[in-house]
Amino acid sequence: MKVYERERMIERRGETKGEMKGEVKIVRNMSKSMEQDQISVSSGLEPEYIEEILTYIRDYPKETDKEIAVRILAARKKEE
Repeated sequence: MKVYERERMIERRGETKGEMKGEVKIVRNMSKSMEQDQISVSSGLEPEYIEEILTYIRDYPKETDKEIAVRILAARKKEE
């Protein structure tokens, strides 16, 4: 499943930023001891999605998981 397909599925189910916040937290924690491809396999998330989250974590290291999730969602809305 592609990242955008997954996002649309989440939106259709009415889920909120809370789930994405959880995914940011998982990726952040796993990135302390795993490489990107290992995180993808372990978490079941697409490599592109992992890369996107890691980029935001690196670019905004002091922000909370919720703040990063909000940034990611805002950037995606701009792309649409």
